[in-house]
Amino acid sequence: MGTDMKEIARIAEVTQPTVSYVLNDKWKEKQISSEVRDKILRIAKKLDYHPNIIAKGFALNKTHNIAIALKSVDYPTDPYFAMIIGGIIHQVGLHDYNMQFTVTDESTSPAAENLSFQRKVKQHCLDGLIIIDQCISDEKILWLEKENVPFLLIDRFIPGYSVNCVRVDNKKGIALLTEHLINLRHKRIAFFSETLVWNKTSEMIAGYRDTLAKYGLNYDERLLIPIDFDLDNERKKISKIMDDLLNLSNPPTAIISASDRKAVSILREVKDKGFKVPGDIVIVGYNEDPNFTHVEPPLTTVQVPLQEMGEESAKMLFQLIDNQEVENAEIVLEPKLVIRKSCGAYLVQGNN
Repeated sequence: MGTDMKEIARIAEVTQPTVSYVLNDKWKEKQISSEVRDKILRIAKKLDYHPNIIAKGFALNKTHNIAIALKSVDYPTDPYFAMIIGGIIHQVGLHDYNMQFTVTDESTSPAAENLSFQRKVKQHCLDGLIIIDQCISDEKILWLEKENVPFLLIDRFIPGYSVNCVRVDNKKGIALLTEHLINLRHKRIAFFSETLVWNKTSEMIAGYRDTLAKYGLNYDERLLIPIDFDLDNERKKISKIMDDLLNLSNPPTAIISASDRKAVSILREVKDKGFKVPGDIVIVGYNEDPNFTHVEPPLTTVQVPLQEMGEESAKMLFQLIDNQEVENAEIVLEPKLVIRKSCGAYLVQGNN
């Protein structure tokens, strides 16, 4: 029979409720001294005591479950999301919580989305929710807030609303790339963005356009290409877009892609058309995807602190779950420009 609180109380020469208060971190409010607390914790550790999580959950009105909301089952295998999730997992382990994934693809099955997180919230199956990227609509996020559910957003925000979030300064990230290319004397810079409906994308486009304006360069709407490549038609789409761009009377001499994966697809297509990178045209990416570190030429990109984003989001969520005061409702992390050969220059900013 495993060690229980009664045995710990006997050895520590205290009451069983005192042991319960200490193990459930209520010793301060019950005015138990730190000496008694330390004594109980030492005995519990020596006896290898592990509380019944279900019973503890009932006592504290907690499930010890949190969920990560994702738009697709493929997200955990994508390096971008995998690194974020890795940071979350680290903190979840430290807090002795269970973690589950909930897939919320509104485009294919709104009913499934309701099952995946709204029902769990209504049935109090979760203590908190981390929402990654664009998997849930703004409307449903504001519904969560009305329901007083501890939650936060990763790499996303809602303009005009104070919603807990951890994100990267994507406007600055794209501005760093654009400014770097301008300093390399490029005046015609194309930007392959994501879909225009995302706040993250709006930030990126603002970084691109504002930097052009800062250096007195005209914005040409033909050089802004909002596109979501699907794997089945990716090559065909890129080929057509590149034909149109390169056949302009004044074609771009540099291309910024909103992701490394798309940058590599563009690079391969450009090379297949007989152009040299960076000799004829420069191509840079974003997010520093580890899958493409061996591309030739190596990609200039922006390094985004993905694991830190995951860790900070989990830390904030546990503060919300424990009703602690959150110092910053919005944590904005800094991107870092990583310069490699695809832009015609080679150094890592800040390390030279």
